[in-house]
Amino acid sequence: MATRTIADLSEIGGNIFGLGKSLTKVLSIGVPVILAVVLVGVIVLLKNSAKSADVSDLEMLTPAGRGLKLLGK
Repeated sequence: MATRTIADLSEIGGNIFGLGKSLTKVLSIGVPVILAVVLVGVIVLLKNSAKSADVSDLEMLTPAGRGLKLLGK
């Protein structure tokens, strides 16, 4: 009984949501690759926006800086 249960569980592990094994393999490789590409894209975007930032941009991140901007100082 236990051996059959383990065999059934191992068969299910290679078959996500009833998809075929080849499609499951594509998903198991493709999803992490796409997530890595998105992460690299976000890092590049943040790096490029940090290059063009100046002190006034940093002031606008704080409530005090926004208040001074609204008051016109």
